[in-house]
Amino acid sequence: MASINNLPDEILQNIFSYLSIEQIRFRVRNVCTRWRKLSDRDYIWIKKTYSPNKNTQENEIAFMLENMPKLRKFQYRGTHNVVEKLSECCRKISVLIIPNLTLNPTHLRLTMERLTELSTLHILINPVTEGSQLTSIIAQSETLLHLALRSPSTRSPAAGVLKPIADGCPNLKTLKCEDFNCPDSEICYLMKFKKYQLQTYIHPGHIFAALMKAMIECTNLKSVAFVDGDIDGNVHELPPINHTQLQNLTALRLSNCTTRTLQEIPLRFFINVLPRLNYIDLHHSAGNIETIVSEIIVKCPLLKHLDLGGNKELGFRALENIGSCQMLQCLYVSNCLNLGVLGMMWIAEGCPVLELLDVSDIPMVKGMFQQIVRCRNLKKLLMINCFSKHVDFKLVPPNMPGLSYLYIGANYELPTNAINILQAAMPRLVIHKVMAPLVIEEHHGIKTELIQEYCSRWGVF
Repeated sequence: MASINNLPDEILQNIFSYLSIEQIRFRVRNVCTRWRKLSDRDYIWIKKTYSPNKNTQENEIAFMLENMPKLRKFQYRGTHNVVEKLSECCRKISVLIIPNLTLNPTHLRLTMERLTELSTLHILINPVTEGSQLTSIIAQSETLLHLALRSPSTRSPAAGVLKPIADGCPNLKTLKCEDFNCPDSEICYLMKFKKYQLQTYIHPGHIFAALMKAMIECTNLKSVAFVDGDIDGNVHELPPINHTQLQNLTALRLSNCTTRTLQEIPLRFFINVLPRLNYIDLHHSAGNIETIVSEIIVKCPLLKHLDLGGNKELGFRALENIGSCQMLQCLYVSNCLNLGVLGMMWIAEGCPVLELLDVSDIPMVKGMFQQIVRCRNLKKLLMINCFSKHVDFKLVPPNMPGLSYLYIGANYELPTNAINILQAAMPRLVIHKVMAPLVIEEHHGIKTELIQEYCSRWGVF
């Protein structure tokens, strides 16, 4: 203890930065006055996120917030209204993600006034009752870069919600409206007034010709997403984007979209953009998109991230051309039940630099796992909710020496002797066990964090 305390402040704070929030709060801060002051330095907190789960008691969250004055990031999917306490105690918050909490205009105004460094906001608002009033308050922020608005009910009418955002938020780069049914004219109005600012736009619902025309004018757009989308009849009349348009676009997402949309948007409208994309997300698509996936990936030589999660009908032939993506680092195929041994073999042979693989919710047989361990550069492996009784984890140390994270559970637990063997051979390997009651929520949270980690490297948001 004495020798540690003799270390210079810079080295001590560097050590503290590797500790968890709980370790800092309950151990470091109680050692001595010097350690308490050091634990409040911005350097330590700049990358830390406090993420209580939805079952955490309100008084426990409040207690933690009272003791973290330098907290920068708060993410909470529960329903306890702790935002007033947060804005009172943690004035340096820059990221506030509370998708299941809504604030009345008075509380939202107070929160925005207190959090003067807020750059990211994800909040629940009711567009029918106070939507435009709330977005008028949000629109006054000059620090806000990323905004996600979520409605409490699916496809809620949202007239008047987007106009304040279009007229305000002078530095906004990212906009997502989840479960909103905004008027087409209002969406186009926003596109017109933010066409030089927007870098990421997530569009819910139907895809219409005027939207696509306005989107082409957003010259700095890096990422575009379509959620729950189906195309209007007149979209097919538009010519494909040419090589000189949307030159900064590197990410394309189509989630919960119809087969017709997947055929029309990436394979026709964005066909000339595919060769420069490094991020494609096609998760939870409607129907069997095996042929569509195969046609897309063969045109994407720069692809680094591919999300096919939740496509239960996806067969192994979808990955027959995966060897075209020699730069692929992240692949999500969770709940793709029909990939089989051959699909895994094509992944192992076609993706030489793969670092992250998500095979959660897939019954894992011996032959499939033998192909997975051929991915020698793998650093993170997600096997959440995999029945893996016949898998031999002794194959991991000699074949995947760089593996740093293994996510397992909840319906399958590694035997103690298997854990001991793995950790003895790979002392740096972190084995994360997902608990059964929170398996869906935790898998989503883990996946979101990993996506953010990799996307920040590539400049995709």
